[in-house]
Amino acid sequence: MRRQSIQGFAIGMFLTAVVLSLVYQMTSDSNEVEVDDAVATLEKNEYIVLSANEWEEIQQKLSTKETEQKETEAPQEEQANPGTDTDSAEQDEVNNETEPKKTYSLVIKPGMSSSEVGYLLEENGIVEDARAFNKYIVDRKLEGYIQIGTHTVTSDMSFDVIADTISK
Repeated sequence: MRRQSIQGFAIGMFLTAVVLSLVYQMTSDSNEVEVDDAVATLEKNEYIVLSANEWEEIQQKLSTKETEQKETEAPQEEQANPGTDTDSAEQDEVNNETEPKKTYSLVIKPGMSSSEVGYLLEENGIVEDARAFNKYIVDRKLEGYIQIGTHTVTSDMSFDVIADTISK
């Protein structure tokens, strides 16, 4: 190509861009949607439209109701447990002491993963959450040290004690 043809092409591209931008500027104002039209369309399609003030009022009413509900629940709890000053951790200990201790003979076979061991422990009531037990084993990099054989575990053992028992 010669220099004149490249210049002609560049001028044509420039003029095309100018014409397109003018057309866009002239027609973009007509694409604006009126608020009333938008609200009418949304309500027609079964949407609920709220102004900012209406939304704030609803939020305030909800927070007020939640506060009132918490205030009414607190006296009810005190009436249900009069004279008890134990916190939730102490109550959990009492609950755990009243539950019978479960003993289980865990048989670990060749090729079993730590997650399989965790699920066996969960199924037999030794741990509450197999995933949490597996995460404990993996986080401490003990999955390669689990020993094949029969291990006696109880429901009152911590993850640490169980891990020591099965990875001796």
